[in-house]
Amino acid sequence: MRPRLLLAGYAVGALAITGLPFVTGSALVRTVLYGLLFFIAGCGIIALNIATMTLRQVATPNAMQGRVTAAYGFLIGALIPVSAVVAGILGDQLGLRATLFIAAAGVPVSVLWLVFSPVRGLRTTGELRPGV
Repeated sequence: MRPRLLLAGYAVGALAITGLPFVTGSALVRTVLYGLLFFIAGCGIIALNIATMTLRQVATPNAMQGRVTAAYGFLIGALIPVSAVVAGILGDQLGLRATLFIAAAGVPVSVLWLVFSPVRGLRTTGELRPGV
């Protein structure tokens, strides 16, 4: 398994989110464009979630599967209210469009963990098998 789905998910999600601050037009046009961009980002995020879950399951020993999944879910869930508060403060202080530009700039930066990760060089999931 090459990490194509992982990279494609990141690319699609990041590109869609990067387009958010550039949406202009009437209220109807903005609503449709935001809906379309969030739909496209959601498709990328779903693909990304499938790939990361597969990699985690293959790389984690069976006895640790529940703990690893729970820890991952907890960390992701714990970041949601923190990021909501930060976004609210930024939106209040800088304005919504400036906050969207900050988010759009930050999303592509999040792919750096993948760029510098050994996951990029994987050819099969068998290379991830834990020493069980």
